[in-house]
Amino acid sequence: MPLSNPHYQLKNVATGQYIPIEFVKVSSATKSINPHAAPLEGVFRAELPPMGYSTFLLEASLYSVGRVLQSIPVTAPEDIVVESRVYRVHFDFKTGAMKQITNKLSGLSGKFTCFLWSTRDIFQLFIVYRR
Repeated sequence: MPLSNPHYQLKNVATGQYIPIEFVKVSSATKSINPHAAPLEGVFRAELPPMGYSTFLLEASLYSVGRVLQSIPVTAPEDIVVESRVYRVHFDFKTGAMKQITNKLSGLSGKFTCFLWSTRDIFQLFIVYRR
């Protein structure tokens, strides 16, 4: 989740317990897509029920409760590919945007073009699919 500073804490609404949160500085790849991106991303690990969801509350804090980490640069020579038994999905290694999805069973494939616009508080992602 994009954040402007590390002065937040995270609570599991169901249990009332606070969850450790870390803040990662936004990568240069993210900044290249959205120059107005928040400087930090809050990341946390949570247990979720199968086929369900959990609710978390992000609360402002007077002090930083998590540590701020540097983003790790990714240097992949080519696109990143994620596969399952049914799908193969290609992501652009520089931007992280989805480029192509293929149904391995049917052989159908489509390419994506992503456009990201943002204002101060609103992010809009438009995805154009073409065969």
